[in-house]
Amino acid sequence: MILSRFLKPKWQHPDPAARQQAVQGLENTDPTLSELARQDPDPSVRRAALERIGDLNLLQRLAREDADASVQTAAAARYRTLLAGQTTGPALAERLERLQHNLDADLVDYLLRHAVEPELRLAALERIDAEPALAQIAQRDAHPEVRLAALERVHDPELLDQIARQSRNRDKRLYRRARERLDALNAEQAGAAHRERLCAEMENLRWDGESGINAARFPKLEQEWRDQEAAASPELRERYTQARTEFLANRQASAGRRSSSPTSGSSPTTSSTRCPTRSSTRTAKRATWAATRPCLLYTSPS
Repeated sequence: MILSRFLKPKWQHPDPAARQQAVQGLENTDPTLSELARQDPDPSVRRAALERIGDLNLLQRLAREDADASVQTAAAARYRTLLAGQTTGPALAERLERLQHNLDADLVDYLLRHAVEPELRLAALERIDAEPALAQIAQRDAHPEVRLAALERVHDPELLDQIARQSRNRDKRLYRRARERLDALNAEQAGAAHRERLCAEMENLRWDGESGINAARFPKLEQEWRDQEAAASPELRERYTQARTEFLANRQASAGRRSSSPTSGSSPTTSSTRCPTRSSTRTAKRATWAATRPCLLYTSPS
C-alpha cells in the first residue's frame, strides 16, 4: 500500500495542493488536463487544469455547466483569451468560423477591443450595429482597415463629424473618407428636403387660368421633379403623381367650362339687320324719283 502511494502520479495525490502543482508539469496536449478540468473534486485544481487546455468546446461547456462559479468564470475567461489570439491556441480560421456561430454580445465586444488579428476584429465588427461603439472603433483601433470598416457603418452626422475632427491630423485617409461620407449625407438630406418641397408645392398648386402664375409654374415644377424623381421614395412619387393628376384634371375642367359658355360681346349681324351702305341709299333715292316724275311722250318728227 505504501509503495502504491509513491507509484501513483502526482495529479492523483490526495492533497489538492499537490495535484494543482502536478498540473503545471503536464504537457498542454496531455489528455489528463481535460480530465482534471472536468472531474477533479477540488475547484482550484479544475481551474489550474483549464488554464492549460486549448479545447474551446470543453471550455464553453465548463463555463456553462461547472458546479463552481469560480470555475465557470475562469473557463469563460480562458475561452475569450484563446479566441482573441492572446495566447497560443487554435488557428485563426477555426476561431473565425466559431465566431460566425456565436452571438454573445459580451464576447463580440471583448474581441473588438482585444483580438490580436485585424481579421478577427473585422469579423466581430460585422456583429454590432451601435453607431457610438462603431465610432469609437473608427477612432481608436490600431489597424487602418478596421477603422475604415467601422467608419462605413456610421451614418449619424454628429458622429461622422467627430471622427473627421479626431482623425484630421492622425489618419488622412480616414479623415478624407469621413468628410466624403459627411458631405454625401448632407447632400442626401438636402435632396430629400428639396423633393419634399416639390411634392408639397404640387399638392398646393391650383389651376388659375392660362395666364395665371400657377399655370406658368407648372412646367418648371415638372422639370425640377423630373431631375429629382429617380432619387425619390415610392411614397413621395405616389404623392406627386396624385397631386399632378388632380392639377391636370382641374385644368381640363376649366377648359371644358370655357368651351360650353356663350361667346362674349355682340352677336354677329345678319343681312336683314345690316346697316344700309351709301351706294344702296343712292339706288333707293333714284327709284323714288323715277316713280314720281311725269311721263314724257316722245313724238318722232314727221
